[in-house]
Amino acid sequence: MIVVKLQGGLGNQMFQYALGRELQRRNENELCLDLTWLLDRYPRSGVVFRNYELDIFAVRPRLTLLSHVARRFSLPLVLMYGSQALREVKTKVGLMQYLAEAEMQSPLDVLEARGKLYLDGYWQSPKYFEGSEAILRREFKVRRPLSPAAEQIATRMAATDSICVNVRRTDYVTLPASIEMHGFVGKEYYDRGIALITSQLRNPHVFVTSDDIEWCRDNLRFDCPTTVLGHEYKGDRIGQDLALMSCCKHFVIANSSFGWWSAWLSPNPEKIVVCPKDWFRKPLVGNPDMILPGWIRL
Repeated sequence: MIVVKLQGGLGNQMFQYALGRELQRRNENELCLDLTWLLDRYPRSGVVFRNYELDIFAVRPRLTLLSHVARRFSLPLVLMYGSQALREVKTKVGLMQYLAEAEMQSPLDVLEARGKLYLDGYWQSPKYFEGSEAILRREFKVRRPLSPAAEQIATRMAATDSICVNVRRTDYVTLPASIEMHGFVGKEYYDRGIALITSQLRNPHVFVTSDDIEWCRDNLRFDCPTTVLGHEYKGDRIGQDLALMSCCKHFVIANSSFGWWSAWLSPNPEKIVVCPKDWFRKPLVGNPDMILPGWIRL
């Protein structure tokens, strides 16, 4: 059995699932998800609480027993530490191998692991799922169909040289921990990114998605047709938002795993993807293999 500890928002959960899925393929083993850390709601300053989001997709992995209990009863903190204690016991007696991202030297160290595994990390690199790309593109399709209004937007995206502009602000400008780790990339970054991409296109049309729509409407001005997609296009747990973003042909993304996946999922073989040069503010944080060859760092 391969158990993946889920943490963070949808984009992070997709990276974690992707590694688990690749190891499941290599091991011909069962994939199981540990949700106990997601279901923790113990009050802590500066923490953005997240929910289990992968069920917006056509994926049906098993959940750990404690995850089922935590979803049913209001004992998440107890069960979170219970899950940790159980994992430590299994590791000590040799029933499971614990793999922490911080202790891994390279993706190959993880991918060569065999047997019963517990994966603890963010695993933000496409190298962790080389070989499972086709599987993931199939499984990361949002189950609910687009609304009629969203279908009209998708049609416009297909008819133009559509550019997705992904703006992440809320916690990146309000929570000290998020500001220190990531921080908002700034208006100038988006101006430069759009100028670079539109110089190569004949019929550009910008589609802006964000967790701070009003800021975008007040501050982003581009020299081409621009549509700001309001919250009504996000759909069930931002699933429709992700589906629409991936319909675009080109991208200027924030330093956000959600934006990363929208660009990766786009089927356009000639897509231009602009991303921040520094994904993290802290040096030596994150995976240097996260950015794909051909993506442009500004």
